[in-house]
Amino acid sequence: MSEDMNNNTTPGQPPVTPPPVTPPPQGGKGKAIAAMVLGICAAALYCFWFVAIPAAIVGLVLAALVLKNKEPGRGFAIAGLVISIAAIVWAILFLAIFAAIINEANQAVDNIWGLYA
Repeated sequence: MSEDMNNNTTPGQPPVTPPPVTPPPQGGKGKAIAAMVLGICAAALYCFWFVAIPAAIVGLVLAALVLKNKEPGRGFAIAGLVISIAAIVWAILFLAIFAAIINEANQAVDNIWGLYA
């Protein structure tokens, strides 16, 4: 009789089992995926340096946060880090080459106008 009192069942009913304990929710891969997406967008839009450089910097910061805090999505974060760095380099190179071309064109125009002055 003492066994029945310790058991949380009524006669003829199956035993009551408590609901399974779920682990606390862990952070998702959102920051890591955002870092990769921003890096890809920055790389694709490198000729628009005024968009590419800020996007790549934000991607770089997000990737660094994920890697520093050991959050999930390490692969995405590494990809975002590498692509963001490459996008910054490409955008700066594009800007330097574009500035050199504009400077050469400006000098050529000055030379032409100098002939007629």
